[in-house]
Amino acid sequence: MGRPSRYPEEFRREAVQMALASNDSRASVARRLGVNETTLRNWVANELAEQARQANPLSVSPSEFEELRRLRREVAELRVEKEILRKAAAYFAQDDPVCRFRFVADHRHAYGVKRLCRVLAVSRSGFYAFTARTPSPREIGDTQLSSAIAVIYERSHRTYGAPRVHAELSRVGWRCGRKRVARLMRAHHLVGAHTRRRWRTARPEVIVSAADLVRRNFDPSGPDLLWAADVTQIRTGEGWLYLAAVLDLWSRRVVGWAMGNAVNAELVGDALLMAFQRRRPDRRVVHHSDRGAVGEFNWSSQHLDQEVRGWDGQQIGSRQRRVGRRCGRRVGRRWRGVSTANGSGRRSLAA
Repeated sequence: MGRPSRYPEEFRREAVQMALASNDSRASVARRLGVNETTLRNWVANELAEQARQANPLSVSPSEFEELRRLRREVAELRVEKEILRKAAAYFAQDDPVCRFRFVADHRHAYGVKRLCRVLAVSRSGFYAFTARTPSPREIGDTQLSSAIAVIYERSHRTYGAPRVHAELSRVGWRCGRKRVARLMRAHHLVGAHTRRRWRTARPEVIVSAADLVRRNFDPSGPDLLWAADVTQIRTGEGWLYLAAVLDLWSRRVVGWAMGNAVNAELVGDALLMAFQRRRPDRRVVHHSDRGAVGEFNWSSQHLDQEVRGWDGQQIGSRQRRVGRRCGRRVGRRWRGVSTANGSGRRSLAA
């Protein structure tokens, strides 16, 4: 309950009527009545607000208006606190007050130290003690090591990851752990180039195993007796391109190839078709290839059979088999600097 007014209600009404009816200023009317000018202005404002409320029942009273202003300020403050907590979530990976002090130091100019410490439930004295503390030897070493890591990373054209950067640091005389290098690179958002990505392999339930026609004999006695094929991916300025190649293991010569922007049966089939069109073998050829991720290759082989049987009137047979064992030797490794085999996965044979 507020303090009772020392002016009677009737005197207040007459003073308001005089102030509204007079052409003089509010200050001169207040001096004639012997009241404070601000007090008279408040009486007049309350009277006008009451008249407006009576004329429009949906309008709010001065006390309700003040309550709305207070609630709006509280809502705005809650929104700011919500924004602070959302931004501070990345600093709360560990329940460590130092992380909160670091967040206050990073955002003190945007929200103020007092508000940040209140929202994050830390003391201002602790924060100021944190800012006045000198860096530890570990922090100084991390700063120096981060500079050396940045130099090596830029020198490698931003391709080196943590293992290669650590090896380079060891070569020039730095004594540090690989995990420390990885932590500092992660803190400074330094990421090495990833030259390969995992491919989806064919499902085992759709693979039919067959006998191994090569039997680890990768040294044929003549040309066009044993072909090896594989698919690799190459990073270009336009994105990833996929290269399928067929290699004659006798001459180590690429006899067929195809390039496209997707790994599918058509890519592999085009490479094998080019090999047949260029070489036109007059005998049965064993086609040895990585099973890889092209599950529809069997269909393409059957399609190629129809193309091959019409050449020169010869009936060149062709079979394509899946072999249920791994190949321990890399065949068709490189041609002209391009890698074509990864030495992993099951092999599929065709004759």
